[in-house]
Amino acid sequence: MEKMNQAYVEFKSFLIEFPDFRLELPSLELRRNDWVSVQAPSGFGKTTLLRAIAGLDPAKGQLSIDGKRIDGFPVHERNIGFVFQDHLLFSHLNALENVMVGLKLRGVNEDESLLKATELMNKLDLEGRIHAPIQELSGGERQRVALLRALIWVPQILLLDEPFKGLDETTQRQMSDFIRQFVAEHGIPVLCVSHQNEGNQAWATVSLVGQLLGEKHHGTRTFHRR
Repeated sequence: MEKMNQAYVEFKSFLIEFPDFRLELPSLELRRNDWVSVQAPSGFGKTTLLRAIAGLDPAKGQLSIDGKRIDGFPVHERNIGFVFQDHLLFSHLNALENVMVGLKLRGVNEDESLLKATELMNKLDLEGRIHAPIQELSGGERQRVALLRALIWVPQILLLDEPFKGLDETTQRQMSDFIRQFVAEHGIPVLCVSHQNEGNQAWATVSLVGQLLGEKHHGTRTFHRR
């Protein structure tokens, strides 16, 4: 219990710079199981923040997980799960193969990967779509496949970019219940950008709120803890 209350993810002077704007997260500590609601106007840089944490966009400053600095690590060494707003599934793979990708890249054998992927897909009512090409899946099915791809190898932190966008209420509830149960079971902190599910705010243990500092600060945008 004591370990669950200790800082697990730490940001220090985390800064993202592009020619047209700066985005900073001065300092933040997260515990296992923290659910972070990322709130800011459209176009503020919420997705950019998630991409920089994942290592997809350049950033300065320190990012540590479980006491180990990872800010200099490439994407594939960060052990971060990312559910993209546009899914970004592999079109040449079927639903099952997409879910299994993370395990295969980590050297898990075929039988174990197949068993784990099938088990998770059954939990999200995808058992009848296991071998379906990505092009034949509905938007909700693609979103569930993208979620399972990010979770199957149990990342140290989960990034969600509009995970419930365009989903009907039943699918939203099914996905949100599954996510909350999975991250609680494995002690995974979550950073979630979502405008379509009020639960994101209701579940939040931490809220990050975006603020534009203005021209005298060179148009810097900052996220602060509320």
